[in-house]
Amino acid sequence: PVNLNDCSRFLALTIEARYAAGATQGIKVHVITSIGNADGGTHTGADGVAQLLDANAHFRVPDGLVGLTVVNETDGSSGVITANTETTVTAVLVGGTDNLWDTDDTYYITGGGYDTEDFDTWEPEFTADTFVRQTKVYDPDPVFMKVLIQNLDPAKDVTDVSVLFTYENR
Repeated sequence: PVNLNDCSRFLALTIEARYAAGATQGIKVHVITSIGNADGGTHTGADGVAQLLDANAHFRVPDGLVGLTVVNETDGSSGVITANTETTVTAVLVGGTDNLWDTDDTYYITGGGYDTEDFDTWEPEFTADTFVRQTKVYDPDPVFMKVLIQNLDPAKDVTDVSVLFTYENR
């Protein structure tokens, strides 16, 4: 994520990608935001279980938290997230008292405090068998931004994908 907290300038987001020959569609850029870089809550499920359940959560699905770390603050354990739904998180917990979730255990997920809806979406220009470079400029109102790239062509890979952030004075 990019921290815009100390930025008084505009943020230019540049996407680069190479479309395959024979591709029929390009990519879609999803920009999601957060006022903080963590999400947290309370386990509302049963005692002694391996999967976190927070009935009040609204995690990005499907698997929008995969690769992030969940920390069980109550028992001191943590684990890398391997799957999630809107209200559950799957991770093998280590380093804690019992490495399981108990009712009312508190947790946080670093990098997980992002809106469940897109702040912005856009589709860069598309021409098969070409390299695209396109920029969009944002006023840095949110504190953190995360960019997800979606390949719209299930039959062809998009390669050489880069996301570049630069600050611009205006």
